[in-house]
Amino acid sequence: MIGTGIRKYAEAHGMTCDGGYAYGVVHGLHIALEDGYGTKSLQVYLCPPTKSAEYAESLDAARSVLLDCDAKRYRLSRQDPVTVEAGRAIILFHDNAGTMERVGRYIDEVLPRLDAPGAMRCAYCGEPLDADAQRIAFDGCVLPVHAGCAQEMSERAEAIAARPARGSVARGAVGALAGALIGAIPWAVVFVLGYVTSLIGLLIGFLSNLLYGKFGGKNCRLRIAVVVLAVLIGVAAGQVGGYTIDFMRSYGSAGGYEITGLTRTQFVQTQWDWILLTDSAEVLGRQYDRQIENIPEDARDSLVSREEYIDRTLSDEFLSTLSDARAEFWTNAAMGAFFGLLGCGSVFAQLFKQTRKRTVRALK
Repeated sequence: MIGTGIRKYAEAHGMTCDGGYAYGVVHGLHIALEDGYGTKSLQVYLCPPTKSAEYAESLDAARSVLLDCDAKRYRLSRQDPVTVEAGRAIILFHDNAGTMERVGRYIDEVLPRLDAPGAMRCAYCGEPLDADAQRIAFDGCVLPVHAGCAQEMSERAEAIAARPARGSVARGAVGALAGALIGAIPWAVVFVLGYVTSLIGLLIGFLSNLLYGKFGGKNCRLRIAVVVLAVLIGVAAGQVGGYTIDFMRSYGSAGGYEITGLTRTQFVQTQWDWILLTDSAEVLGRQYDRQIENIPEDARDSLVSREEYIDRTLSDEFLSTLSDARAEFWTNAAMGAFFGLLGCGSVFAQLFKQTRKRTVRALK
């Protein structure tokens, strides 16, 4: 999309506005401008994408030239201000009041220093462009091509999109789940240490996506949903594992068998009852049953009944402690899911790019 600032610049420099871009030839280079969320981006066509290896030295030199300036003066983005890939450069600017003026200065003062020997060649066939080059929008960028090449590109993209994707979603799901469970191990360890971090979420997402492909998963939009679900399962498994380890460690501080009357396994089961069951009386009843199992039958006559045990223990203090434990668990679970998905943001963006339908759109 483009706003008023870019449109005014385009009108003043004989550029065309269409398809959410302003594009044209300025200082002998094919450029395109676009507004983003808090940014403005400038695309500079340098060479045909298939010729990137041939023009590797020129592309490296171009990146150096584009970065060799006062970043503050032009309001270049602090993070990845210049990216050179697939035969084009993308320059990002912070979008505040007056930014378009800075972009115009950058175009006039920095771009003339570029040496781009492949900038006047068709992005598809690599041959020199005619005076009436056609512009197309493809993969988020504006490219100059011959009119005939634009039609051929469009037909080829449609033919590729019509091909059935290879692989199986089911096999991919198994791989994604395996990756998530492997990633859940370090998540549990980090959680026991008292941290919840998106970095481990990124690891879970990376492993899920990687093993989805390694297991022969089908590369389609459903892949994104499968990986997201696997991430949530991985985070949940890590949370459960972390809590379980913590319960086992706290068995000794709780007094062990002598105080609790429970084995370590029974103690862990009871801790989970406290968190997952909403009926407090049922929680106490289960705890009582486990304690009774550990007492010889001939010594049970002197014990209080199950109902009496529940009545004695079910105090306001007990209910408050139980409520706090449940709230802490679900808060941690929500934070875990949030940070897990946050850490996987780049993975999901890459997946979306990989699985989206690639189309060639002719611009006027």
